[in-house]
Amino acid sequence: MRLPPCHSRRELQPGQPPFYCAHPAIDTPNQLVTAEICRVCNYWREPPPTTFRPFPPIALPAPDAGPCFHLGEQTGLRECASCRGNVRVKVFTCEHPLHVETTLAECARCGEHDQRLGTSTVRDWAVGVTTAPRAEPTLERTLASLVRAGWENARIFAEPEVELPGGFEGMPRTRRDQPLGGWPNWFLGLAELLQREPHAHAYLMLQDDVVFCRNLRAYLEATLWPAERVGLVSPYCPAPYVRRNSGWHEVAAGENLIGAVTYVFPNAAARLLLADPRVVNHRQRGAANGPKDIDSVVGRWAGEGRLPVFYHTPSLAQHIGGTSVIWPGAANDGVRRAADFVGEDFDATAFVGGNRSHSLSAAK
Repeated sequence: MRLPPCHSRRELQPGQPPFYCAHPAIDTPNQLVTAEICRVCNYWREPPPTTFRPFPPIALPAPDAGPCFHLGEQTGLRECASCRGNVRVKVFTCEHPLHVETTLAECARCGEHDQRLGTSTVRDWAVGVTTAPRAEPTLERTLASLVRAGWENARIFAEPEVELPGGFEGMPRTRRDQPLGGWPNWFLGLAELLQREPHAHAYLMLQDDVVFCRNLRAYLEATLWPAERVGLVSPYCPAPYVRRNSGWHEVAAGENLIGAVTYVFPNAAARLLLADPRVVNHRQRGAANGPKDIDSVVGRWAGEGRLPVFYHTPSLAQHIGGTSVIWPGAANDGVRRAADFVGEDFDATAFVGGNRSHSLSAAK
């Protein structure tokens, strides 16, 4: 059944839905409409509007953009409304919160299309460091180690009364005007990085009591990402997640996830996290109005979104400091420390290429 001619319909691909609707009275995500929507719409019977919506309003993905980050498993078949004869097209789940299902043609022209991840695809970083007052400050050591690891322009998200160390005056900073707590400062920090650097390939959020091995950035740029769909990776690996073989390994995502010390998010995953209703609601409905539990909130989000979480063995970072500012009286030991940290003098690029099977004993 042919579609009626319409003054407002624009074809993205010749004769293939979805279409772009330029009529100002139609409001759909990215102005994309299906053939079914066009058939029930009556605006084509009316005179053309005095002005049309600009076409296209956003940079849509190229037809050969490849599989989408949000594309799920095939669930069935659907009759092709615009095809000649009896043609059925594959239907897939869509993991993006604005959609439920899709076809490959719809997915290829969707405004929420995000390229699937590949290896050695990270070059542009946005890095944030959350910090709060400590009896024994560790921020200076953390920043110095971060520079040796390869990042010189991290943004510092400082709670009130934090004394920023000398020698790092060139680093950008955002100072809170009232105490927020670990989770609010962390969430706002990631959101600010995303708004300041919306096209970064990776967002690294770290706490102020961590040190790294040398050249960690170079190693991450050589190995990220470990899968086509990733929720986050952590170069820091607490003791319970140690594995026998070196490299990235998947751990069970969920509210029992531990170790929110150095989380790295792909661009698409960072946007999904910040927009998730349960993540946003943690500040209001979490325990004691949600001042903590970063790892639990992020782990639950990743598990519910079926986004894999990867930690690295051996650990390329270490949790330092005598106590936690989030859990007063809790020591940074046991499950809160890495059991196999390679050391601050270790060069992470030793794991690249043929040396990626580097033994744990050699790394220590």
